[in-house]
Amino acid sequence: MNVIKILIVISILYCSISYSHSKTSDTTSLEIQHLLLYIKNSGCKLERNGKKYGGTKSYKHIQKKYEHYKNKINTAEEFIELCATRSLLSGREYKVYCSEYSMPVNADYWLLEELRNYRVNQ
Repeated sequence: MNVIKILIVISILYCSISYSHSKTSDTTSLEIQHLLLYIKNSGCKLERNGKKYGGTKSYKHIQKKYEHYKNKINTAEEFIELCATRSLLSGREYKVYCSEYSMPVNADYWLLEELRNYRVNQ
């Protein structure tokens, strides 16, 4: 009888942990999808290794990196760090060129700012 009670308690704990983890994953997934669409639709250009790319090409590149690192990413901040901060090959930081900035900004700064805005409005 005690074994059955222990198994029930373990099952309940497992389900509650799984639920809270999936809830976090859902939130993180929505944040990442928002950031990807922001990259695609912002009208800004992303510089990678000295060459500037428009939104669609930048989106596809970062989406591809995201698919590669997906299992290592638990937060939107980790997504930014692993997928949208620097080149894996050269180590050079990604820069973003937008009309609202007089100079290019680092992509991680740009995306962290958008993530903060997104969270405030949710």
